[in-house]
Amino acid sequence: MALKADSICWGLLLCLALPVSAGQLYRWVDENGKVQYSDKPPVQSKSGTATLSKQGTVVKKTEGELTPEQKQQREADTAKAKAEAEAREAARLRDKALLSTFNSVAEIDRKRDRNLQQVQGELTSLKVRFKSTEGRLNAYYTQMAQYEKAKRPVPASLKTDIADTEAELVKIKQQMDEKQKSVEVIRQAAEADKKRYLELKSGAPMAP
Repeated sequence: MALKADSICWGLLLCLALPVSAGQLYRWVDENGKVQYSDKPPVQSKSGTATLSKQGTVVKKTEGELTPEQKQQREADTAKAKAEAEAREAARLRDKALLSTFNSVAEIDRKRDRNLQQVQGELTSLKVRFKSTEGRLNAYYTQMAQYEKAKRPVPASLKTDIADTEAELVKIKQQMDEKQKSVEVIRQAAEADKKRYLELKSGAPMAP
């Protein structure tokens, strides 16, 4: 059976009027905006359904059909909450690692210097390779100029060598730029680690 009421008071009266054996009562809003009560759950309710106890209190609530905007907002909220939780966990692990790995700021500096030395060595190697490749390309350009001066066709193989070497130079330059960025990242990370390490040692609470 389905019973209609326009207020929570009517719903409570209805709950009290039901026999003890009647079991649970269900409340929802129909398509006309009217509050409905029944001892049987609705087949479909866009607004959601509340399950009431014999005393009229809500013991369970199912959500209704969400609009596309509500779904999008829920997904955004979920993603934000997940990102915040991951950030907190990352900060907690970072604090733990700082305290367990280093015994002083000087040790952080030494680790920074070791990392910088490795990257600087790779950068130096790339610079040597760049200079060598650049010299090879200039030699190809000289050969091409000689063919053009003699009004002879430039061999296809020479054109291929030039194109390949130019592409190689671009790639090496990109690698050099990445290594240079790594140098700055290492320095900034070390400064951040030292600052946080000193905060933790001075009694600042670890990330939750």
